[in-house]
Amino acid sequence: IPGATNATFSIDNVRLSQAGAYSVVAVSGDNSAASLPALLTVLQPATITIQPVGRDVNPGTNIFLGVTATGSGLLQFQWRLNGANLAGATGASLMLTKVQVADSGVYTVVVTDTIGATESAPAVVNVLLRPQITSQPESQLALEGDSVALRVAAFGTPPLSYRWRRDGIVISGATNPVLNLAQVQLTDT
Repeated sequence: IPGATNATFSIDNVRLSQAGAYSVVAVSGDNSAASLPALLTVLQPATITIQPVGRDVNPGTNIFLGVTATGSGLLQFQWRLNGANLAGATGASLMLTKVQVADSGVYTVVVTDTIGATESAPAVVNVLLRPQITSQPESQLALEGDSVALRVAAFGTPPLSYRWRRDGIVISGATNPVLNLAQVQLTDT
């Protein structure tokens, strides 16, 4: 080992690559004596090398969350949803089948080895609510020159956006739940 010429050998910031059998030779004139090897074992705390990734999905979709980790000894995994352990979710991957809105949340996984545990970065899964109309716009009768307001109520995953149409053709700029028509004409029918 270049520069290692003292009775004491120190290693700062020990890395896995520095594990091995270390020995020393003491030299005096033409004589020398070799030590028995001292084994340096470097343990690696659980480290997540590939984090799980969340996503926005539609209801009924299957989702795969996975993690890749290294560590010392046998790795153990425990998946969590919003901080609570998921029963039976103890593998490096988690399959969510036919997700529903209740499956939305922050998923993490705790990886444990012989030294300790580390928790993954959060993976946010957002199961989107399909927009549903809860109150339909009502047909109206108006006189030429009147102002008319057509209203709709809907719910779904925010933010909702709206696109009003007239006879199947999108009305430019009509993107709110209320469509205001000022001074209607016969051509607005």
